[in-house]
Amino acid sequence: MENNAITKKQSAQLQGIAILLMIYHHFFNDLTIYGESLVFAKPEWVVRFAWFGKICVGVFAFVSGYGMCKVLERKKEGHLMICLRQILGLLLRYWAVLLLFIGLFFELGKRTFDFQEFVQNFFCIETSYNGAFWYVQEYVILMLLLVLLDGFLGTVSLLREKGFHLGKLDKKGVFTVLFYGILILAGLLWLALSVFLPGPRSALGTFLDVIRIAFVLIFFVGFCLAKTRILDKALTKLVALKTVLRVLTGIALIALVMAARMVLADSAAYARADFVLVPIFATGLMLLFSASRLVSTLFERIGSLCAYLWLTHLFVYDLTMGWILGITKNHLIFWLLELIPCFLVAYAFWLGEDGCKRIFGRIKKRK
Repeated sequence: MENNAITKKQSAQLQGIAILLMIYHHFFNDLTIYGESLVFAKPEWVVRFAWFGKICVGVFAFVSGYGMCKVLERKKEGHLMICLRQILGLLLRYWAVLLLFIGLFFELGKRTFDFQEFVQNFFCIETSYNGAFWYVQEYVILMLLLVLLDGFLGTVSLLREKGFHLGKLDKKGVFTVLFYGILILAGLLWLALSVFLPGPRSALGTFLDVIRIAFVLIFFVGFCLAKTRILDKALTKLVALKTVLRVLTGIALIALVMAARMVLADSAAYARADFVLVPIFATGLMLLFSASRLVSTLFERIGSLCAYLWLTHLFVYDLTMGWILGITKNHLIFWLLELIPCFLVAYAFWLGEDGCKRIFGRIKKRK
């Protein structure tokens, strides 16, 4: 284990698990859509595990928060530009998938073109084309909130350095302190008013729903664990255990989270306790990964395709579901067979992105 608990490879491994859980979650959180097309040995357990699969979003948010902390610490350029570049990178992938598949669906007659609907989906205002696209909007929100948090932490650090004397700050420093001071006071006032008045209370509830506070919490738990290096230290000690004990500890942590989440989840969208459960789940997974190079490499490869698997799997499902249902009625075999075209399509997009990067890299070198 390296000094940083979650390295780039380990992030990919966690995302590899998460994307498989996401696909299972989307396929089986509602079994009524299949009627008698699929056979489920224990439908209630299939649904419960599909609900557990929602933890995938928490894993993605946690890894993003942790990873962005490390990126911001490493790079000296403006943090705003780093976050904006992260947003643009995701949007370019999103637009490539959206335009190709929606063009195909229009051509096949699966959808009719409506300009307003297209614009709203293109700019992530609506997700009527693909329900899984809601996280694009969430990711943009997380990056923008990170800019605010990073600026706040930088301001606190600056004030500590200057002994909390505003007179020692330059104009930019004074403006920053005033900006965050007003922002904090406005937030506290809003919270206070929401206790007594229905208007501010309703507005606060709407705001928390829009930013999806459960995933914001997970994101910043990941960020804070990276900042404080608490997870780094804990994993360093756990990975030092003998292999058998390490594997048993990993299995125990994963089983604990699965049991707790299956008991707590009251709907397919449940995520309220994930800011506590996800770090434990991720720790258990990393302990297992550290014990087997083969397993870790497999999920690392899957994780490298996770962005395109996420963006394309529901489109692929829509196009291939009828064909695969004609092959099998077993839900697990159905899921495995659906993974094949999902991976092929995701890999094709990955190759396209890699090719574009190579072309632009060559053009940049010539300049």
